[in-house]
Amino acid sequence: MARVNAERLADLRHEQPKTRQVDIAKMLGIGTSTYSMYEQGLREPDDETKIKIAQYFHVSVDYLVGNSDLRTPHPTRSIDTELTALRHQLRDTSAKPMYHGQELTAPVRKSLAALLDGVVSAADALTENDD
Repeated sequence: MARVNAERLADLRHEQPKTRQVDIAKMLGIGTSTYSMYEQGLREPDDETKIKIAQYFHVSVDYLVGNSDLRTPHPTRSIDTELTALRHQLRDTSAKPMYHGQELTAPVRKSLAALLDGVVSAADALTENDD
């Protein structure tokens, strides 16, 4: 695994109000001076500790080591699965889907479901022709 980006590590801690090196070191089960050396680039945490640090700051290890500027990786999502779930939720009379904090009325739900049906049909046609 790549080396921790010491500057980024220090920046992450400074972004957290009232987060002290001693608090992070305690959570990691290491001495405060050891953690301080991580932030100064004088010492390198082992891979397990890098993972714990990334989890603590809610960032990816790639972000922590400087391989990526994205703090968290974007999960791969299947659009067809998402659309199917949304269509199901719109048609489920026991569900209470919301939009901008307001529950959708039955006619709006029906219209949105029909629109999504059209989107799915178009996507199916486009991807069949794409092969």
